[in-house]
Amino acid sequence: PILRIFFTDANNGYLSVGGEGIFKTTDGGNTWNNTITLNGLYDSFNAIYFTDANTGYIGGNLGKINKTTDGGVTWKNKTTGLGTELFSVFATNRDTAYTAGKEGKIFKTENGGINFFQQTQAFATTIIKVYFTSNNVGFACSDSGRIMKTIDGGETWVLKPTNTLRGFTDLSFINANQGYAVASGGFVFKTNDGGETWDSISTSEPDVSRAIWFLNEDTGFVAGTNKIARTYDGGNTWNIHTSLLA
Repeated sequence: PILRIFFTDANNGYLSVGGEGIFKTTDGGNTWNNTITLNGLYDSFNAIYFTDANTGYIGGNLGKINKTTDGGVTWKNKTTGLGTELFSVFATNRDTAYTAGKEGKIFKTENGGINFFQQTQAFATTIIKVYFTSNNVGFACSDSGRIMKTIDGGETWVLKPTNTLRGFTDLSFINANQGYAVASGGFVFKTNDGGETWDSISTSEPDVSRAIWFLNEDTGFVAGTNKIARTYDGGNTWNIHTSLLA
C-alpha cells in the first residue's frame, strides 16, 4: 500500500510504498519509478519530508530515520535509538526536525538528525503526522480523530475541534492559514483559520485515505492502496486512477 506522498515542486515527488521502497516522479505524478532500496532490502517507511529539492528525511519501523542530501539518490541512516515505530517526520530547516509515532511521543533534533530528544510527555494516542507552518507553529494528528496545535515549537500542544472520531492519517498545509487533513474512509477535512477549526469538505474513496499533499490552493493529491486521486479545485472533486508504479 501507499503510505506517504510528498512533492518538492509541481513535477518532482516521492511515494513510500509498504514493502516496496521509495518511488519518485518527475512528471507531476503521472508515472513513478522505484528509486531506492535501503541496505539491499525493501523496507516500509511511513514518513517522508524534504526541506528543499535535495535534503529530505524518511522514517519508519524501529525508529529508523534516513537522510538524503542529493535528492534521493543516496540515503544515510541516522541512528536515533528511539526504538518505536515512526509515522511522521517533519523538518523546519536543515538542522531542526520532528518525528512522532506509535507510542504518542514527539521527538526533536536540532543538529540535523545526529541526536533526537523526546519533546513532550507521551499522548494517549498514536501520533500519525506532525506538520509545522513556521519554526514555532505546528500541528499533530492522531488515529483517534484528534488534531493538536503548538505555537511554541512543540513545548505545549492544545487540542482543536474536528467533530469526528475517524482516525486521521495525514496533514498538509499550503500556508499558515489553509490546510487539509485526510481521515479513514476517504474523508477530507479543511481549515481556513490556521487549524483552529476543521470541517469536512469532500469524500474521496476509502482506498485513498492514507496520504495527502497539496501543492497550492487548487492542486492536491490523496493516495492509498495502489490508487492516487488528484484535485484541481481545492478538494471539492477528485479524479481517481490506479497508480503507475514501476
